[in-house]
Amino acid sequence: MKALENKREELGETDYKISDILPCVKERLEKGAEEGRRNTYTWQLASYFCRKGVSLEGCLKVMREWHAHIDKGLDAFPLEEMENTVRKTYSKGGYPLGCFSEYVEGLCVGRESCPIFAPRSVISEESMQKADDVLTNDPLGFITKAAQQEHVGDPELIQIEYISALSARIVKRKWQINIWAIGSSQKGKSHSMDAVAKVLPREYYEVFTSASGKSLFYYCKKYGDNALDKKLIFIDEVEASKDAIPLLRTLTSQTDIEPRHLSVFDAELLDLKIKGK
Repeated sequence: MKALENKREELGETDYKISDILPCVKERLEKGAEEGRRNTYTWQLASYFCRKGVSLEGCLKVMREWHAHIDKGLDAFPLEEMENTVRKTYSKGGYPLGCFSEYVEGLCVGRESCPIFAPRSVISEESMQKADDVLTNDPLGFITKAAQQEHVGDPELIQIEYISALSARIVKRKWQINIWAIGSSQKGKSHSMDAVAKVLPREYYEVFTSASGKSLFYYCKKYGDNALDKKLIFIDEVEASKDAIPLLRTLTSQTDIEPRHLSVFDAELLDLKIKGK
């Protein structure tokens, strides 16, 4: 790519070398992205450059050229949406990357030498044995004890909340478990969910005190249609968010209905969508 091969200074780092870019990352930059993967590749690439020490402006210059290679498909992926995703990724210091090449022969440098993955050797044998014991024997009990360092008691509630969180990441939508904690106030429902959230990677969830009926639509308008895809949403005060309940029901339903809201602002039609569950 021109921005990579001929304009190294645009990356904003004088000591940054083009040769440092992984083959799989180069491949992704050259190929662009197909519909359904564009936002994911955006934050992956932004995370990569962020962790390599490239400035935000330098990353944006490269990503704008990459955006021209994207398959726009039937559903446009606006430049503004891409840039917002890059900025949000940088504000978080980058997210866990995952594998760009999926071990395609000729692109992968090997897990042991890949800077995206920590080599197994950096983890002591004792720690690996403890991890194996936990996974083999009672992983849910281990998670419960970890959460109880923040929230004492309610082991059953903690476990079902964690199962709910896990289900959102690993099972099909129709089998996901969504939690609506009901009960009198000051019983620790919010504190329990907060404790469970803290045992999860921060990029897995968002916490809102309350939400208006259309706020999640505008959240996705700002950060991208897929901003909530596979994201755990914790809304503390559902009673104070009654206007949002119809949307929440759609987001947690087993149907394929895409949350979509039509509105008008300054005589312009707004077609707001939320993709993913």
